[in-house]
Amino acid sequence: MKTKSFTILILSLIAIAVFAGCSTAEPEALQLAWPPAGEAIDANPILQWQSFEGADEYSVTVTAVGADTAVFTQKTAETNIPIAPALTPGSYTWHVEALGDNEKILAELDSTFSVKDVVTLVAPDAFETVGAEPELKWQAYPGAISYQVIVINDAFPPVVVCKHTTTETSYVVSPALEPASYSWRVWAFDSNNQLVAELNSNIVVEGVQ
Repeated sequence: MKTKSFTILILSLIAIAVFAGCSTAEPEALQLAWPPAGEAIDANPILQWQSFEGADEYSVTVTAVGADTAVFTQKTAETNIPIAPALTPGSYTWHVEALGDNEKILAELDSTFSVKDVVTLVAPDAFETVGAEPELKWQAYPGAISYQVIVINDAFPPVVVCKHTTTETSYVVSPALEPASYSWRVWAFDSNNQLVAELNSNIVVEGVQ
C-alpha cells in the first residue's frame, strides 16, 4: 500500500508541475519586419512584423521614451499598421502582441525607432533654376555636429551624383552638374552619429527645357 500511495503522490506532483509549467508559459517572440530597431524614420511610419500562426489579430502600442502613456494603441488583423496622426520628433518604443482565442497572448515584439525632425531650407528655393555649381544652404539644427549632403539626378533610374559630409551649413556642389532636374537632401547627425533631422528639396540646373 505504501508503494502504491507513494506512486500516486509522485504522479500527482508531476501533474501539478506540468500544469504549473503550462500556465506560466511565456509568449513566444514575434519577428520584426520594419523598421529595424533604432532606425530614424518619418513621422507617419507603417510598422510591420511577421505573421504568427494561430493569431487572430495584433495589438500595437507606441510610446514616447520617458512617457507614462501611449501615443498610439490599436488592434489589426494585418501584419502592418500605419501610425496616425503624425508623431512628433523624438525616440519611441513599440510593442506588438499576437492574440489568439480569448485574446490569449501568443507572441510579443518590442522594438524602438526615432522620428526625424526637419532641417530648415535656406537656399535655393525648391525647384529654383540654378547654375552648374549651386551653393546649397540650410539652417543649423540644434545638437547636430555634422551634415551629409546628397544630390540625386532625377532621371530614371535616379543616380546619386554627389555625396558630401560637412560640419558647415552650406555646400557648393562639386563637380559641376549637367543640365537636369535634381533632388537634394541633407541629413543631420548628432554626437552619437544618430540621424536626427532631414531636409529634402529640388533644383533645376540651367539648360533644362
